[in-house]
Amino acid sequence: MIWVLDSSVAVKWFIVEESHLAAEEVLAALIDQPGQFAVPELFAFEVFSVLHRIHPQGHMVFEEGILPLLQAGLLRMPMTGTLAAQAHPFVQLGLTGHDACYAALARELDGLWLTFDRRAHKAIRKEKVSWPLEKGLPPEWPQRAIIKPIRDNLTDIGGSIAVPNGEKPIDFKKVRESVQKNYRKDGERPTRRTKSGSSDIGRNEHQLRGRL
Repeated sequence: MIWVLDSSVAVKWFIVEESHLAAEEVLAALIDQPGQFAVPELFAFEVFSVLHRIHPQGHMVFEEGILPLLQAGLLRMPMTGTLAAQAHPFVQLGLTGHDACYAALARELDGLWLTFDRRAHKAIRKEKVSWPLEKGLPPEWPQRAIIKPIRDNLTDIGGSIAVPNGEKPIDFKKVRESVQKNYRKDGERPTRRTKSGSSDIGRNEHQLRGRL
């Protein structure tokens, strides 16, 4: 099974108030087996945009927390004619063009789109290409294997991620703890829960996608 990762999942890794057990499990699996994950190339642009909107140190978070993951071996799919054709029916079902690309990639890879966007999932629930992580991990999710160090590649979630071109490996755990600590200390825009139970992060991301 290939897991298509939504930007709403990645943002939760760096906002303490938005942390979620399912998102943490996804991160552990991504570090252990990046080849089992895929994103449309727009994922990076979306995460970059959202972090700059809601995090006081958005650039640092993206550069030191997200880029190493993108370089670790997951599939990054550019827009192609095939993907566009796959996405079109999802737009007709009510998804934004951005969301439709995630759903289309899941269908093309015979995978599952993991998202915290409940509205998007609800719109295409019958298509069986998405899973709402707010409900927990999908039934198909494998039990986590013991994460063992891999030389010159990845170590466990508390270790480092090697980056290309001979650059110094980044201590991912240290970076994330620093980001979360700084957000608690300097953040001027804490997340708030709406009456519907959704968060500012989900609303900001949905609004961002709707405008692009």
